[in-house]
Amino acid sequence: MTPKIADFGLSRLFASAQTHITTQIIGTLGYMPPEFIERGKITPKFDIFSLGVIIIKIIAGPDGYSKFADMSSEEFDKLLHQNWAKRLHETMPSGTLQELKTCMDIATRCVERDEEKRPCISEIVNELNKIDSGIINEPNQNYSDILDKQDKLDGHLVDEVDKIGGDIAAKIEANIINEQDKVSSAKTSTACG
Repeated sequence: MTPKIADFGLSRLFASAQTHITTQIIGTLGYMPPEFIERGKITPKFDIFSLGVIIIKIIAGPDGYSKFADMSSEEFDKLLHQNWAKRLHETMPSGTLQELKTCMDIATRCVERDEEKRPCISEIVNELNKIDSGIINEPNQNYSDILDKQDKLDGHLVDEVDKIGGDIAAKIEANIINEQDKVSSAKTSTACG
């Protein structure tokens, strides 16, 4: 038997030939991938979806993800920009923009509706290690060099954060609407049945 972790606080034991178990939905709905909500299917990509939600919550700020359901894509873009522009304005180590772009890209791929399109954990770790290696291997820079770089990147950063945030916002919005529809359908069918 191989343990499979499906959600924070939800674990099951499977026989090695068993692919999934369908049970009642237990866990935090916002972290659950569509294949579990719709079919009760637990796959290795379950936790990848949850990781994507966590990364998005980190990128969007403490209230950003929970407020997203009530926001337009433009408002979400603005929230991302405000959240990161302030942080990056205070300190802008070399490579920060690329780190942010990589994390946003990882998060976007993690919350793909199609589980086959989600990355495996080794891909994510490799991408994060590349970022880490780049930071470790960079020469130390003094603070004025960092501020000079920041001044040059400010306009570019706003454009990049807006573009990437819009991509993430569109995917999250589609997932939230779809999951809300599924929950509403499930409640309706339970009430009628």
